[in-house]
Amino acid sequence: MDSMVSGPERCEAIKSVTNSDFPTAGFVQDAVTAYFADAGFEFGSSAGCDIDCVAADSDVRWIVEAIGGPEIEITAFYCRLGRLLVHMGAESNTNHVLAVPALPEYERECLAVPDLVRRKLNLWWYLVERDGSVLPVAPARDIVSSRINAR
Repeated sequence: MDSMVSGPERCEAIKSVTNSDFPTAGFVQDAVTAYFADAGFEFGSSAGCDIDCVAADSDVRWIVEAIGGPEIEITAFYCRLGRLLVHMGAESNTNHVLAVPALPEYERECLAVPDLVRRKLNLWWYLVERDGSVLPVAPARDIVSSRINAR
């Protein structure tokens, strides 16, 4: 079990995406925003990150960076990962999320980040499907087992 309080379970498709179409960063961000909003999270504003929210019934904070596009730009992927690192502090109640389209090229880059690094940084992957559903992948989990458990 992860040391952090987990976020909402996998959500179903969002009703509408207002920003853009799959697999753009706007789509990914809208889907994750809807995911947290549907679970009752309260949104804050942290300069420099895409989403900053807190569970209404706890003090667990979620900092999210979203990336997307029809073709992955490796530099942009690691730039977003770096932006998450900048927001990491001494607080033990913060989860960090890189939200990406659920496409093989994005998943390959996620898999390239060592599990030890993800656990030490408490780094989650949020895979956003074409229908707007979100699959959270906890730091101690891998993408494949998370997909199997979500079924």
